[in-house]
Amino acid sequence: MIVGEVIEVSNTPSGGAVVIDMQKIASEDIDSWRSVRAKLYQNDSNIVFSIGDKVEVLGKLKRFRSRINIGLFNAELNAFRKHHYFKGNILRIQQIESRPDWRTLYRQHIASELQSTEYGWFYYILLTGDTSKATFDNKRQFRQLGLSHLLAISGLHIGIVFGLAFLSLKILFYCSPISISQHTNLHQICLIFAVLLCVGYVFVCGYSVSATRALVMASAWTACYLFTLRGSAVQILTTALFVVLIIDPFALLNPGLYYSFFAVAIILTLLPKSGSGVVGKLLVLVKLQVALFVFLLPLNLYFFAGVSVVSTFANLIIIPFISIIVVPVLILHFCVFDYVDWQLPLDLVDTVLTMALLGFKYLPVDWLALSSVSAELLICTYLSVLLFVIFRHYLSVLPLFFYLLSSFTKVQPNWQLDVFDVGHGTAVLISKNRKGLLYDLGAKYFGYFSIFEFVIKPYLSNNRIQLDATIVSHDDGDHNGGLDDLYAYDGGRSLLQFHNNEQLLGCNLGKHQFAGLDVQIIWPSELSGNDNNNSCVVRVSDGQFSVLLPGDIEKRIEAKLINEARESLKADILLVPHHGSASSSSEAFVEAVMPKFAVFSRAFHSPWKIPNEQVVNRYKKIGATLLDTALDGHIRILIFDQKIAIQRGRLVENYWFLR
Repeated sequence: MIVGEVIEVSNTPSGGAVVIDMQKIASEDIDSWRSVRAKLYQNDSNIVFSIGDKVEVLGKLKRFRSRINIGLFNAELNAFRKHHYFKGNILRIQQIESRPDWRTLYRQHIASELQSTEYGWFYYILLTGDTSKATFDNKRQFRQLGLSHLLAISGLHIGIVFGLAFLSLKILFYCSPISISQHTNLHQICLIFAVLLCVGYVFVCGYSVSATRALVMASAWTACYLFTLRGSAVQILTTALFVVLIIDPFALLNPGLYYSFFAVAIILTLLPKSGSGVVGKLLVLVKLQVALFVFLLPLNLYFFAGVSVVSTFANLIIIPFISIIVVPVLILHFCVFDYVDWQLPLDLVDTVLTMALLGFKYLPVDWLALSSVSAELLICTYLSVLLFVIFRHYLSVLPLFFYLLSSFTKVQPNWQLDVFDVGHGTAVLISKNRKGLLYDLGAKYFGYFSIFEFVIKPYLSNNRIQLDATIVSHDDGDHNGGLDDLYAYDGGRSLLQFHNNEQLLGCNLGKHQFAGLDVQIIWPSELSGNDNNNSCVVRVSDGQFSVLLPGDIEKRIEAKLINEARESLKADILLVPHHGSASSSSEAFVEAVMPKFAVFSRAFHSPWKIPNEQVVNRYKKIGATLLDTALDGHIRILIFDQKIAIQRGRLVENYWFLR
């Protein structure tokens, strides 16, 4: 039994989802100062919850755990940052008490008024800070244009509110018929009013890292002005960083922290070099956008493995339009126009914004996917930049130089095997000289979340691997789930070497070559009504080390292979057949293969209770090293001249606070 408050409501392809800030679980109260949240799913999409509801539900919970793949999005880390410690399903709703607070009522009013506009979801974010109404496609569009920073309440938003508040009050004073004493410092009054309005805006929209940073900086500069104190830009910025980390030390996990502070540091460094006149100031804006593009490029490559090539142009057009026109019109609409039922100004703004953003779609390219950079390269790059800014000496490049020297002198593997953490299913990539052979695609969940699209494709891009060949072992959803995404990716070109029919039934038997590796298709020499036993059995070898990929074959086919191709089964690395199920891995098969490494590709929460204990004991008996994606995450096997090295995703992506 879970008692708590609904803080987030959303629709997902699998049904409705709510995030509950828990106050009680079972019969145990949760301390009020703790933030413990659970993301729960409903079986249907008819959501009966609203933000702010006090609820009591019977749910099936499990600790938040996700797939971990090296160099890709870490969902567990993201959940920790959001205080999502549990996930599960709602079995029964006991009680819903609708007691929306003022913030919920405010958001509901804003949402209802903006329903008729094309970009109502975006205006809703600007006025509430709530991104729940933005779809995946909405976010992708803004990311491709380099405008993602507009979807989180940031320093830009605080700056707009501060500037509008300051100017509005000053205009009001000058237009007021009331005489004001000359001893009254209107500048101070306007600054205090602007800061207070920013405090209210941040309170309404939530305390994001960048919003908190901007509020602290605005308050600090205002305080310096009021009390005639001298505060440098560096002092103000470091004070803001100190306050943000005191409030939430784990803000260090938030990419927004680095984008926010790095962007402000760049602006503060270049802003004193402002030009005079309209043309001069326009040139400064262009230089700032170019500088932001260049100096934030390493962050974009690290977090997103790509960059928006139109971001400079898009920001130069969209940001002034948002700042000077959109936000004032929104404020006027809800403060004045809404009461006189005048929708025209908002409709005009919406039309112009729609046309502007639509125009970018006709550009030949907007987002350029590139290989990602390592954390070490990211740190060394920014350290070199920082040293150059401080010392203005060519020796500032030493950190970057030593990193590059280390990279070039590091011994690279001859080839490698990546067994992705895909839950229940299989996806294995063999790569050499930046050419890839993919064995199986994993599953596709809810008709949209494809392992190929969200795991394999980004990994190929990040590591600059060209997918030359693909083998689909057999017709099971946990092995060929992303087939349509593969066709969208390469038109099926990579399937041609090992499959000669559109149904992908079986594989081309015999010996093949791939990037200098010997690839032998051992099975199926015959097809049956059992999909598992139709699995392509593949052996890949460099003459020194070998790997056997048997799909989901069961004991009958294992026995047949022992009789017909025993020598071809011998391998150093074995992908355990059928995920470690009791239907496979007979004692005779295990002894015939005699692997040094046995890899189980499976889900952590498995309804099939795999791997089978007897199967595990058979591999232990022959002394094989057991590797398990459910426990180890992504398994990377590096093959050198005389040795095999193992990397485990959950050790590479190891964080003490997630243990």
